Amino acid sequence: MLEYLRRALMAAVRQHQAALVLAAVVLTAGIVTGALQVARLDPAQQAQVGQYLDYLMATAPGAAGPPPEAAAGAGDLAAPGAGAAPWPTILGGNLRQVAVAWAAGFLVLGLPVALGVLFLHGYSLGFAVAAMTAHWQWRGLLVALAAVFPPNLLQLPALALVAAAATRLAVQVAASRVRRDLPALASPWSPYLALGVLATLLALGAAWVEVAVAPALLGLTRRLVF
Repeated sequence: MLEYLRRALMAAVRQHQAALVLAAVVLTAGIVTGALQVARLDPAQQAQVGQYLDYLMATAPGAAGPPPEAAAGAGDLAAPGAGAAPWPTILGGNLRQVAVAWAAGFLVLGLPVALGVLFLHGYSLGFAVAAMTAHWQWRGLLVALAAVFPPNLLQLPALALVAAAATRLAVQVAASRVRRDLPALASPWSPYLALGVLATLLALGAAWVEVAVAPALLGLTRRLVF
């Protein structure tokens, strides 16, 4: 059974190679745009982002709590407990991204929305890592490796798979309307549903990593370098 599932998955990935390349390009564009946006912030905005990052670090699980100056500097940007989002919030956010992208792709004309979700996630990722690196230098990169990268090792493939599946679905539906006098193409719906299920499982895994693994890695990093 597992061997059959592995082969089916590999076949689906091969069918979506071109679409996956497009998804990778969109994701890369989002990451680069987000990182460049940090460099465009003026000094006051950079200071505000730095205060917010200090507040998040101080309120992360296992921290003693934010110092008064960090809490004051964060202002309205950070709500109490912002450093430790609960499991339902994280899970809901991950699944919402996948659901919006998948539903938009299912409508075919919503393909730009599916690609837009991927771009925006890449943008937020690039902005976060660049902001941490700019504020904490090499320590910021370690924080990103501990807290940002682990869940995104699953969430990014989930969104990329949905975007690729939506792209191929749109192409196949458009081609089927052009090829009315030719033999029908293979049904695109089964692979689309299967990749949607796989993306959902990856999003669940990403939420678990963000709740169970990332805080431990962040706590270790904080003890070692801060």
